[in-house]
Amino acid sequence: MSSLRRMLTAGIGLNWLFLALVFTGSAVSAAPPQPDSLRYAVYSDTAAEVFWDRTSTDVARFEVALNGTVLGSFDAQSYFSNTLVKGTSYTFDVTAIGTDGTRSLPASVSFIGGDRSAAPGVPDAQAPPAPSNLRGVVYSRTAAELFWDPAPVSGLKYEIARNGENVATIQGISYFDSTLAAGVSYQFDVTAIDSSGRRSSTNSVTLTTTGGVTAPVATLPAPAGLRASVYSSTAAELFWNLSTTPGVSYDISRNGTLLGNFNGTSYFDKTLSPGTSYEYELVAVDAQNNRSLPATVMFNTSGGTVIVPDTDPSPPTVAALTEPAGLFQSDGYGTIDVIRADVKTVTTPGICTIDDLSGCTLADVIADIDGDDEFKVDIPVHFMADDFPDDGLVINAELRQRGGFTRLAPQKSFRIKLDSKKDLWRNERRLQLNKMPYDKSRIRNKLSFDLMQDIPNLPSLRTQFVNLWIDDGQGPEDYGLFTHTEYVGGEYLDKREWNEDDRIYKIEEFVFALSDLEYLALDEEGEPLDETRFETRLSIENGDDHRKLLEMINAVNDNARPFESILEQYFDEENVLTWVTVNFLLHQTDAITHNFYLYNPVGSDKFYFLPWDYDGTFNVEPEPANSMETDELMRRLYYGYGKGRASNFINRFYRMPGLHQKVLAKAQALRNNQLM
Repeated sequence: MSSLRRMLTAGIGLNWLFLALVFTGSAVSAAPPQPDSLRYAVYSDTAAEVFWDRTSTDVARFEVALNGTVLGSFDAQSYFSNTLVKGTSYTFDVTAIGTDGTRSLPASVSFIGGDRSAAPGVPDAQAPPAPSNLRGVVYSRTAAELFWDPAPVSGLKYEIARNGENVATIQGISYFDSTLAAGVSYQFDVTAIDSSGRRSSTNSVTLTTTGGVTAPVATLPAPAGLRASVYSSTAAELFWNLSTTPGVSYDISRNGTLLGNFNGTSYFDKTLSPGTSYEYELVAVDAQNNRSLPATVMFNTSGGTVIVPDTDPSPPTVAALTEPAGLFQSDGYGTIDVIRADVKTVTTPGICTIDDLSGCTLADVIADIDGDDEFKVDIPVHFMADDFPDDGLVINAELRQRGGFTRLAPQKSFRIKLDSKKDLWRNERRLQLNKMPYDKSRIRNKLSFDLMQDIPNLPSLRTQFVNLWIDDGQGPEDYGLFTHTEYVGGEYLDKREWNEDDRIYKIEEFVFALSDLEYLALDEEGEPLDETRFETRLSIENGDDHRKLLEMINAVNDNARPFESILEQYFDEENVLTWVTVNFLLHQTDAITHNFYLYNPVGSDKFYFLPWDYDGTFNVEPEPANSMETDELMRRLYYGYGKGRASNFINRFYRMPGLHQKVLAKAQALRNNQLM
């Protein structure tokens, strides 16, 4: 039982409530301010988008109304509609809704449908980068797909236009269109849009569908590589290889009944019955209606009831991930409390540049809101804490701001790094003090890692509540409650008695794709040719010679090789299964392309997932409505397992036969034991 759960069981839950009340303030809050800079862009006769700025971190979502009718509430800073009518007047009202349910006054903007005279009104200098390496694949007479590379910045969505008309606004790096006509050329335009509504320049690609002029073939090849994945007692999916013959579609029959004619290389069926045998027949049909011989595949659905053990099935322990007994109770971590830490700045205002930090001050640290540039503002300080007495030195550490997107919040997070490699705080050189500005309870990150301490095959992190005081020359000032989260690097390995040369990567924006390799070029010794470019995808926290990483990425993208063999060689299924299941249970929805670590022990092919950043957990993700509306269909693409589409590895892992049953069984075992 974790230390947190023991103390809660012992009746110390009131202390958590007290901490939450002390550091979050009164439960009664003023209404949030209006959404700022409400503006619009008209894209076509039927499509337009409104944009606004978030004026407060206390805003949970925005309610959007069109001509007096509420369309819904969204955690976004724009709303797109492609159902407008040319020449009709429209008024959008946007109301901010606080985390406590309070509502702002509405902000309004009006325009006429089809009137493209107005632009979004955002400066080009701040626009996001245009989609790079835009390309397309024509699958058949009526279907094609666009692809582009991941952007160097996160949080973008993409507007897709076909022959001048907007057809979709999506997240992700691909768009599939099955509504094309045979033998027609199409120009697709793709524009990136950031969370503030800024638009990139547009990149275009032209594709021509097949059909009408393809010469008849004497013998049309039967579909190759037909296979099936059974996902549940009522759902399965067929897959087959792309035909070498242009303009091919497929007649699909189930147990002798024709289901229809389809494009693409897969077919999903969710209308099955539990415990039933099915035979599917697939016939290729070309533009001249030539038909191939059938390909067949058979499978049985499960009985409809997932049998899970009442107790922990005691999964095999991954030796490489074994942590020493008592790790989370040693060095002062055994008690849930708040310690005081004091920092005194030792600075003189002056020059503060990337080449000369001698004049940098605390104000410069707080103003360092770009975590992606090379200019890291560090200032000398003296550090002491309840469990780190004054050492008598004038300067014993350095202070910098930490975090990514959260740097934009008024409340900042900090890193304190001790100068000495021997005189450490709790055997750690770094204090990573996270403010968690978007978690009003301030406990979600620590609670998550405390719960994970007892879960096999998923290493956790040590955490500590810290009340930080900073003296910038006018006496100590209370900066409030922070959560220290253990740094994952050399000291992390040492405390777990793992090899000091093991490789650890912090995932910045990484999708396990061949396109990532453009950023990960290595020399003959396995070191990055451009470390800055390399670390836009993965930050190197420990270790040398990264050739094994590139080997793994190439293997994940080898579609000719069974995924099960790739998983067996380069990963540990129990570690991956535990990680994704814990994320489902704790509602960690933002750990697909970042917010985790990869750990590769030296001399091993294996890469293990390590958890990171759980301040957005313990929410409930509403199930998308049973609707054919575009917005609801888009939500389904990024709901539950759908989020895995953004990562080549996670996507293939989720598609493994029987994976859903394994997740359910693992979830039940965790609920019965560590996550009771």
